[in-house]
Amino acid sequence: MNISKATILAFWKRRKLFIIGFFASVIPATYLMLLTLGYDKGSIILSQNIWSDFQGHIPLIRSFSQGNNILLESPTFSGELIRYHFGFYFVVALLELLGVRIDIAINALSIVGFAGLLALVYLGATKLSGKIVAGLIAVILILFNSSLSWYYYLSDSFLGLKSIGEIMGNKVFGSFGPYDDNIISAFWSLNVYIHQRHLAFAFVIFALAWILISLPHSSSKKLVALVLIALLSWVNIAVLAMLFVAISITIFSQYLHKQSWKKSLITLLLGILLSFPSLLLIMFSSTTSTSEGIRFLPGFIYYGTTWHEFAIEDKFLRWIVYWFMNLGLLPIISFFGFLILKPSLRSNIKNKKEAVFYFLKSIFASNRLPFLVAWAIFIIANIFVFARDPATNHKFINLVIIIWSVYAAAFIVKLLKGKTMVFGVLLILILTAGGFFDLWPIVNANKHTWKDIPASDTAIWIKNNTAPESVFLNITSDFNPVMSTGRRLYFGPEYINWSLGYNTLRRLAEMQVIISGGLDQDEMCSFVQRNKIDYVIMTSAPDTYLERNIDYEYFRNTFDLLFSNEIGYYFIYDAKSPCSI
Repeated sequence: MNISKATILAFWKRRKLFIIGFFASVIPATYLMLLTLGYDKGSIILSQNIWSDFQGHIPLIRSFSQGNNILLESPTFSGELIRYHFGFYFVVALLELLGVRIDIAINALSIVGFAGLLALVYLGATKLSGKIVAGLIAVILILFNSSLSWYYYLSDSFLGLKSIGEIMGNKVFGSFGPYDDNIISAFWSLNVYIHQRHLAFAFVIFALAWILISLPHSSSKKLVALVLIALLSWVNIAVLAMLFVAISITIFSQYLHKQSWKKSLITLLLGILLSFPSLLLIMFSSTTSTSEGIRFLPGFIYYGTTWHEFAIEDKFLRWIVYWFMNLGLLPIISFFGFLILKPSLRSNIKNKKEAVFYFLKSIFASNRLPFLVAWAIFIIANIFVFARDPATNHKFINLVIIIWSVYAAAFIVKLLKGKTMVFGVLLILILTAGGFFDLWPIVNANKHTWKDIPASDTAIWIKNNTAPESVFLNITSDFNPVMSTGRRLYFGPEYINWSLGYNTLRRLAEMQVIISGGLDQDEMCSFVQRNKIDYVIMTSAPDTYLERNIDYEYFRNTFDLLFSNEIGYYFIYDAKSPCSI
């Protein structure tokens, strides 16, 4: 069948918005997710950059697909309820139960989430400006963050990279604050989306629910919005809170413009009601933990480093410099984008009251509303903290960056013509330089191998010989065989458990007494029964995980050995054996 050139051109004109958007979103998302997570010869292959967070994600997934976690107990801190938003990983577990390999299940949902996010950014910028180029610029601004991280890559005081070859072959982030004591934080590069695979997915749900509520109401739109709100409550509570902020501001805008704000208010109230089960789970689990909850703590984490880079003592000036270093010119350029968008309003003003009302309506016009929402969220993130670790507020700023990028693209595209074109190109380069440098540590990162059940004789034994709900007392940080099988750990990855608000200090103190042989047989039996522990796992290698020397003789004399793997590295004991004598 011959297809004429005219037919192809006609198809391109009708579908170019979709075709360009599809490739601009799906290709980067697919490359990024497949690059950082894979599977080979029975082992999960993880990029070094995502290793830490996946020590929480994989056991969470496997607790559902292998561990029958009906009671929603933490797989890494047994006896406590899950405090992490697990909806995304629960769906991954369902896919695995249906026969989908774990990496394919994670990557498929991750690609849908991140590609969906990029597509919405593309469409949003295109709609605001009327130009497809603006959509592409917005996507580029998301892929290449606007921070001044290039300072750390080029400065001789830090990495001191001297050539394009060194830059493109680099494996180390120039700044990874506050963890490396540098000002620019670790949360603005693409690293955040490969770490927290559920985040982009949550942002997509946020956007779709908000769009449905902002559009003229119908019963079907309201119903879909409510379903999305309920879903988001299990995918990411923080993003749900941001959605409630966005809906509240939207209701005010609808009131100003004499739209159906009451229906939106009802939808909001019903959405809060539907979110109660997940909120109650978090609140109930908090009663048995040491989570500080919501608290007043201004400044995000500008105070989280020693400020060795700059001699600035004034706290407010530090805060300003912190955000300039972390966001660059993005807030300013996005503000210009906000200003150039003209609301479609009638200007029949007769008195001062109508002038004020007109001003408010112009500020809260539909095409300007997301910008106001972004600033509201930015202010909230800089005043309050919603978890034990203040750095977890980063997701608020990530959403703000997304919205600001759309408005910045709408402004930049105005410059890309005539005499101002050079300024537009220059702005794009300035806003993406940091992201260009931050890309290569992701591309070049080393890979870690996590032996999955088929590749680990220890995991195979655990799966075949222990109940899915079994609890392991881990006298080691090398607990991957337990986590692969969905069984629970008494004291899993310390930072993950600490950041979720669990009382890690109390358990650490208990464990230190145990590993030094500080409990006699009766005391050990009481401890095991009280905490419903079934097995003890340890390794032959010296381990500093619990910050004390291990009394190996004590474990050999106290517990019955059930299993040791072929190379004599892992040892599993019957934790209840002291109680049987």
